[in-house]
Amino acid sequence: MKKSLCIAICFAVVLTACAVGFSAFAGTDSLSVVSAPNKLYYLDVSDTVDVTGTKLKVKIDGAEQVVELTRNIERAGSVADADVTTATETTTVAETTTAETTTQAGESTTAAETTTATETTTAVETTTEPATTVTVRESDIKVYYNQPLVAGENEVVFKYADKTASCKIYVDADPVQKIKVTKAPDKTEYFFYYDDGKPIDCSGLEVTVTYKDFGDGAQEFVYKYDEVESLDFMGHRFNIRLAYNHQEGKNPVIVTYLGKEANFDIYYKKIYPGDVNNDGAVNAKDLVRLQRIVLGEKLSYNPITTDLNEDGKINTKDITELRKALTIADKSGEFEWVFDAKLLSYMVSADGYFYTADDPWQRNFGFNEVYDYATPYTFMYYDTFRVFFDYGEYEEGELDGVPAGTPKQWMIQPWKGQYGMVLYGAELGVYTKPDTRTTPHYDCANDDDRLPMAMTVYKDKKLSFSMPDKNAQPDKKYWWITGFKPGALDNYTDMSKPHSQLMIEFKIDFPSNEMANKFAAGLEERGFTKTGFIDTVNFRKVDVYTINGNRVEFLWRDVVGTPGQTNVPNSVPVAN
Repeated sequence: MKKSLCIAICFAVVLTACAVGFSAFAGTDSLSVVSAPNKLYYLDVSDTVDVTGTKLKVKIDGAEQVVELTRNIERAGSVADADVTTATETTTVAETTTAETTTQAGESTTAAETTTATETTTAVETTTEPATTVTVRESDIKVYYNQPLVAGENEVVFKYADKTASCKIYVDADPVQKIKVTKAPDKTEYFFYYDDGKPIDCSGLEVTVTYKDFGDGAQEFVYKYDEVESLDFMGHRFNIRLAYNHQEGKNPVIVTYLGKEANFDIYYKKIYPGDVNNDGAVNAKDLVRLQRIVLGEKLSYNPITTDLNEDGKINTKDITELRKALTIADKSGEFEWVFDAKLLSYMVSADGYFYTADDPWQRNFGFNEVYDYATPYTFMYYDTFRVFFDYGEYEEGELDGVPAGTPKQWMIQPWKGQYGMVLYGAELGVYTKPDTRTTPHYDCANDDDRLPMAMTVYKDKKLSFSMPDKNAQPDKKYWWITGFKPGALDNYTDMSKPHSQLMIEFKIDFPSNEMANKFAAGLEERGFTKTGFIDTVNFRKVDVYTINGNRVEFLWRDVVGTPGQTNVPNSVPVAN
């Protein structure tokens, strides 16, 4: 037994010694450059070489590994110095390997004393592993190049143990032959007002750079936009800029790299905050649509222009922002509903209330009671009534197809209430039609039939605003006088009773006392009472009127056309 054990121990010692000897002579098989440094081209011979990004393949005892240089390594000497193999470099690797192997052998011998020969053999096999698992570190790599550099081609040598590999770098004050945008950025569409002042998004941009032939052919590299190093390539900086201040349509973007230029196009579109329906204007249509969307209706909208506070949600906060946007003054003397107020012909006064222009496009459509029935669906909740009377005749050519002398029927209609969720106010319109027209559709009064009118709006018995001015005198002619102010009435959606928070004082100058009397009679038929004067201090009497010559004034609070449905007026004309 002892004899067998001794034989086994001797056998193990012999194998271990062989393994130690093999490890001591194991070395680096090869070293090669897998990929060159990030920076290959230099503009000046005095530049310092940066080898960051180089990938080296090291083969040790048949096992390969790749080492990437993530930092620049200080120059160890000239290219000639790289050919001198120092004893320190070689010995260090051998001594380290031997020490590791010897330790393992010692452990195996100890194990052999208390176990079988088979176990000892296993221990011997383990001793060979360190020779094939040497990890090469960046600090083990040496870098050599001549300094100063020379114009044209320069060699950079990398050394590990006793093996070297090299790559070329180039020096030229103008190394680039040409550049070309081979892929435009992912985003090429921009919007006025939204993207003003914001940098161009270059994500997805690809630029192909062709460098000069320095003896081994012209080299092409592709620059791909990277958010971390967005404008750096080959150690040099790209410059990307608009060719000129952005304008509607196509805008060239210039890419400059080491003196060469290329370009791609982006496009600017006119789009405005608050343009909910994406029709190119910001106006009452957008207010109505936004309100309906917030209340849950499934309507299409432009999310870019609708999310006015940019919080990712469409809600009442956006309505508030739109209201603010609609009261921005323009650079002319008069405030105007922003961007394209002319679409709906609304203006904004210096006092901050909205009103219609003198000749809006709505004038082409006239008016009938169907319009009033539809208003709750557009989030307008108002009180109204109508006064009908006959007065005067049509002149020759005044209205197509209507003979001269045809009796003229008049309708004067006021409104007051909530207009959407952001405006309250009042209106007064003048309409006419020939008595030969059997349908109850009225035309908007022509210029000759316009009447001098004025109105003052009171909310909760306090002056809110006057139209056309603070004196509220009927010194200007209108066919439709309007005024709206940002704000909301209490319980304005309740159509079972009048919106009594609002009281409106209207003043109208008629062309004759006869016409004034006919209109006053119509007010009485609607429920108004004649009074000696209108009290706008204590409001002791409401729904009253006065007549003084050709002028009629009335203070309106509670009169409505049809009880229980305040926005639907009387539709049967008053008998003449």
